[in-house]
Amino acid sequence: MTTVSVVIETDSVHDYDDITLPECLEAIARQTYPRELIEVVAADGGKTPALRRLERAGYRMLVCEGLRMAHSFPGLATRNGLRWFFGRAYGVGYYMVKMRQIESDLRGSALVRGAGLGWPLLALGKCVLDLRQIWENRSRLNARFTAALPLAALYEMTLFAGGLAALLRVPPPRWS
Repeated sequence: MTTVSVVIETDSVHDYDDITLPECLEAIARQTYPRELIEVVAADGGKTPALRRLERAGYRMLVCEGLRMAHSFPGLATRNGLRWFFGRAYGVGYYMVKMRQIESDLRGSALVRGAGLGWPLLALGKCVLDLRQIWENRSRLNARFTAALPLAALYEMTLFAGGLAALLRVPPPRWS
C-alpha cells in the first residue's frame, strides 16, 4: 500500500474553530487506512506552538516552522489583481452560505437555514473577525488600520453579495 500524506496548514487556525488540532489528528488516526502509512505534515505559520507538544505526545508528524500561507495575489494595481480580489471575496461569501445550507453542524448554519434571514448576521460576524485580523496584523505589515478600511469595506460588501447570490440560487462562481 502507498503512504498517504496529509498536510495541515495552521495559518488559518483560530480559537473559534469548530475543531482543534488534536481533534483533527485524532480524526486522521481513526481512518481505516493503516496508521503506519499515514504521514501528517503540519506547516506551522507560528500560530500554534502546541504542534511541538503534540509531536512530543506521540503524534507522528513533520512540523515545518516559519512557513506562511501564500496566495497567488497579483497585486491590486493590475486588472487581474482587482478580479482576483473581488472574485475571492464573492467566492468566500457564496461558499460560506452554501456550506451552511448543506452542513447543519457548521457554526451559523441555523442562521442561514432559517430562510436565509441570518446571512446578514453571519456576514457581520465575519466582518468583525476580518477587521480583528487586520488590527492584529497591522504592526507586522507596517500598515495603518484606517488606511485598510476602505478596501476592507469593499471586500465585505462583495462577500455579502456572494452570500446573497447563494441564497438566491445563482450558479456558483467560475474560477478559470
